[in-house]
Amino acid sequence: MAVVILIIAACYFYFFKNLEIETRFIPSEFEYCGAVINSDDMDYLNIVRWLKSNNHGWDTDWNTPIQGNIYRNPVFSVVLFDGGVSVSYKTDNGYPRFIKSVEHGFKLECTHGS
Repeated sequence: MAVVILIIAACYFYFFKNLEIETRFIPSEFEYCGAVINSDDMDYLNIVRWLKSNNHGWDTDWNTPIQGNIYRNPVFSVVLFDGGVSVSYKTDNGYPRFIKSVEHGFKLECTHGS
């Protein structure tokens, strides 16, 4: 019985915990706070830099409803919320969602263009 529990726990941690997000899918632009931003904008550069330096340690998110500050693109989205970040992007197998509990340091309200 203990062996079965260990196997189940190992599978859980292998498949659902400590995952890596694919930063190669980050698009060249996002819609953020009603504006389109790209590599000419600090808001874009800051979120891309953060994602690339924090691409490890993610968990599978089972579509938890999350409210927050959104960087949106049809193929990649980032939601910043108090205490974490959620990421979803298009792959050949659909749109997996990942979540990470972290103090990210980003503002949680739109400040772009203000």
